[in-house]
Amino acid sequence: MAETANDIFTAKDGTIKGPDGTSITRQEFKEYASKVHEKEIRFNEAKIKLSNLQAENMVLQRTEQILKLRHKNIDEFLKNQEEKAGIAGYRQTQSSLESASGQRAEIDEIKGQTLEEISGIVKNIAQSLDEKKVKLKPMIDNLKEKRRKAQELRQRHEEKKNRYDNLTQRLSSDRQLVESECRELKDEWLRQERMYHNLHALYEISQVNLDKVRQEDDWRSGRETFLPEFGSIKDLYENKLMQQESLALQLRKQQRHIKENETTNAKQRAMFADLQNLLQLVSKCRHDEYATKSPKNDCTDLSGMISNTVKIGNDQVLTFD
Repeated sequence: MAETANDIFTAKDGTIKGPDGTSITRQEFKEYASKVHEKEIRFNEAKIKLSNLQAENMVLQRTEQILKLRHKNIDEFLKNQEEKAGIAGYRQTQSSLESASGQRAEIDEIKGQTLEEISGIVKNIAQSLDEKKVKLKPMIDNLKEKRRKAQELRQRHEEKKNRYDNLTQRLSSDRQLVESECRELKDEWLRQERMYHNLHALYEISQVNLDKVRQEDDWRSGRETFLPEFGSIKDLYENKLMQQESLALQLRKQQRHIKENETTNAKQRAMFADLQNLLQLVSKCRHDEYATKSPKNDCTDLSGMISNTVKIGNDQVLTFD
């Protein structure tokens, strides 16, 4: 029974949990147990009364059986007596009431057994709770000590966390200042480096130009020889300029000549286009002739198509109709 009680009820943090999932406090449970105890007392009293009534009922039933044996027609006799007294059906009604009373007694007995079982369960639960309280007491004391230590550790953690946050914030601010100074110094360093490279490049260019000027002076003064044909770079460049001017003059003349002969050249291009078409036609006729094996159509006779010759410069050009 104790195992059944432990399966039905569990105690945790001052509450009792029933099989239906509801929870009650220990005070409510004590009140409920007191009510069950009072009901058990009343049930025992009612059970004693019921036992007395059942014994009396058995005596009456035995008496009834004896009377029925003595008077075989007692039912008919009692029926006549009921009719004479004006209470017909009394025995049937009484029998129904006795049957209902018997059923009620059975139900009361079942209720009594249920109450006894509940009372036993309550006692077992109370006993189990007492045993668990004894077992849980050192654990609860240990838990309280752990909670106290946990609270102390939590407070220490909060203090150190605040110190850490303050230190982190201060270091972050200092780091931002240092990074800003580093960026400014880096920008200044890059600017100075660019300036240095620019100045160095200008110096190198100036040095090269100065070397060229000195060398050009040596070539002009005759102390050194530049090339066999040219005494200095100036002479070389002047010669190159003269060559380019001469070439430009020739190109202008050629351009003027092309513009003057543009019409004739266009006509010649047209004639060459006609000649190309004619040659393509001849090639096609030759292809058709070989394909049909019938050399009746002679496409090579071009004498009838030549209409005139045109002289272009020293060349003779044929024209076709």
